[in-house]
Amino acid sequence: MSKNILFALLFFNIISCQKKDSNIQTSSLNTNHENKMKQNTSGPFYALSLDASGDFQVYINDILVAYYYQTGATNLTIPINREILGSGKQSIKIALKSDKELDDTELKYYKFRVLKYASMDSPDYETIVDCKFDTEKSKKVKEFTQIWDFTSTVPYKVVGWSQSETLLNEDKDVLLKEVLAVYNNFRDILQKKDVSSFLAKTKTRDTEIDKALYFSDSDIQQDKSETTATIQNITEVLPLENYKLAFYGQGRMVALIRTDSKSKDESPLQAKLKDNSTEIYDLVLHRPKKGAPLEVIR
Repeated sequence: MSKNILFALLFFNIISCQKKDSNIQTSSLNTNHENKMKQNTSGPFYALSLDASGDFQVYINDILVAYYYQTGATNLTIPINREILGSGKQSIKIALKSDKELDDTELKYYKFRVLKYASMDSPDYETIVDCKFDTEKSKKVKEFTQIWDFTSTVPYKVVGWSQSETLLNEDKDVLLKEVLAVYNNFRDILQKKDVSSFLAKTKTRDTEIDKALYFSDSDIQQDKSETTATIQNITEVLPLENYKLAFYGQGRMVALIRTDSKSKDESPLQAKLKDNSTEIYDLVLHRPKKGAPLEVIR
């Protein structure tokens, strides 16, 4: 995943696959979409802007979109339209972890905002949420989580996980077995470089994200071509290891995430490419209706 912290690069990326090359992690970046979003001037676009110097996790509508577990400062701006299913109430949740108490002095190093851009060709933005932390509650603790609500206005509406089955009450061992089966199926697809099957199994996700990002037909075709090229460049699909189940979207979605400190919260579905980089394939699954098999939704 390309992790340049320059706005000009990061704002134009979304999920599907990502190259791994630094400690700054986002769950909503995809360098394959960079050029298309630069060309695309439709809007509005909502974005998360952050500037922080400690551990954090950021969720939009209970979906992990950015996380950082290293020392030192980091700042970036990323699009969040893909987590917004339509106009209406949305949420941002931020979890902080520090080796110091999170009082006023410490919290000045954590700045998070939700921004709204009228279009991609406009440098101007409106601050929708300036995430000010409740220091009365955080000042005596080293870990703190807070949620803010905001309202979005977008010209699209997608179903996403809004009508999906809740997975929290399912037998966790049975669910894990089913999730693993999906991930292993994708491992086989990538090993065989079966692009057609990959695109077929991610069609719902891609169609919804294309709509949320106002992609044209040519944008979509270019994305497919780039996905094909990346898969054809795979030299090794890595084994699934050091993982656990993670639930998103109030329990309507599930994924596997890494638990080891070096790759914490990354998808365990990863592949080596000919240029020696590592491609990370994020798969967030849902059950469209009771009794239906799990499918990729993000």
